[in-house]
Amino acid sequence: MFKNKKKKKIIKGYKSEKRAFNKFKSLTKSNNVDFDVHYENAEYCKFELALLTNQDAFQLPLFQEDELGRNKEVFISSDTDYVIRDIKPYKIEEKIYDWNTNERISFDDLIKKYCIKKK
Repeated sequence: MFKNKKKKKIIKGYKSEKRAFNKFKSLTKSNNVDFDVHYENAEYCKFELALLTNQDAFQLPLFQEDELGRNKEVFISSDTDYVIRDIKPYKIEEKIYDWNTNERISFDDLIKKYCIKKK
């Protein structure tokens, strides 16, 4: 996972490339978030999910559109052994602070807990 073009964390490591690609597809397909994070610590942030490999020796040209529709080349710094296979935008859900329980909850939990259904 990348935040503003910098590596934030590694979600999972796999020995076979097929399993990693299947997990990447399932994560990007199931990314249904109502309210996603746009700002963190008063700075605009953009999250991306990338499929990395260390089996290839060189980076194939990979392009991604920015918010204005321009094509920008995607690459990882040359000091690492990893190569980007695929990269997609990823949404992280914004958490809401619940004063009753003193913890942060998701929007779906807020609706289930505090919105009463009329019968």
